[in-house]
Amino acid sequence: MGFTELLTRCARARRNVAQDLRDLNAKHTAWVEGQLKWERERHTKLYQALRDADKLLPTQAEEVTIGDNRIVYSALFLDPDV
Repeated sequence: MGFTELLTRCARARRNVAQDLRDLNAKHTAWVEGQLKWERERHTKLYQALRDADKLLPTQAEEVTIGDNRIVYSALFLDPDV
């Protein structure tokens, strides 16, 4: 990278700083809102019930068939805390 190219890039960055900061702030706000939405969903009773059922199912049944799909649970992959 030559000196002229470096100066051109720096000038472009200084010229666009206000718009770039607005874009960055908008992306950050959207990310935070997404995280808050996920946290609200994660704490709902239905989500907790489904999460707990997913943990307990392998301990109650070694094999489940749903339609044409056969799911076999292996003790090798089970969480030891369940």
